[in-house]
Amino acid sequence: MVALLMLGIGLAMDSFAVSVAVGASRNRIPLIQLLKMSLIFAVFQGGMPVIGFLASHLFPDSYAAWDHWLAFGLLSIVGGKMVWESMFSEAESNLDISRLFVLCTLGLATSLDALAVGFTLSAITDQIPFAIITIGLSTLVLSSAGPTLGRLLGKLLREKAELGGGILLILLGVKTLIEHIIHH
Repeated sequence: MVALLMLGIGLAMDSFAVSVAVGASRNRIPLIQLLKMSLIFAVFQGGMPVIGFLASHLFPDSYAAWDHWLAFGLLSIVGGKMVWESMFSEAESNLDISRLFVLCTLGLATSLDALAVGFTLSAITDQIPFAIITIGLSTLVLSSAGPTLGRLLGKLLREKAELGGGILLILLGVKTLIEHIIHH
C-alpha cells in the first residue's frame, strides 16, 4: 500500500509541478478551469499505465524474467530525468489552461512516465486496479492543490516538487529490484 502511494505521488509530481507553475503565473484560476485541468491530468496519469500494462502482456512469458530490471531501469531513468529537469531546466510559467488542446498536451507530456511505469506495473504490484486508481487520485488531488500552493510559494516549490517526485520514483525502482533479489 505504501509503495503504491509512493508510486502515485511520484507520478503525480510532473502534473503537480505544472499546476504549481500555472498557479505561480496567475492571481486567480476559475474553479471550472482548475477542475478541468486536474481531471485531464488525472485521466492521462491513470490511463497511461493501463496502456503500458496491456502492452506488456502481449509477451508475458519472456516478460517475467526481466520485468524487475525494466522496472528499476525505467523508474530510475524517469526519476533521474525529473531530478535533472528540476535542477537544470526552466519550466513554462504562462500556460493557457483555458484551451483544451493545451491541457491535453500537458496531460500527455506529464504522463509519459506513467506509460513507462505501466510496462512494469505487474513487477511492482499485483493490485493493478488499485494502483491505477491511486495514480489517478494522487494526480487529481495534487494537481488541484498545485495552483494554490504555486501562488503562495512560487518557483521554489515547483522545483522541489519535481525533485521530490524524481527521488520517489528512483527509490521505488531500487525497492522493486531489491525485493526481487531478496525473494528469488
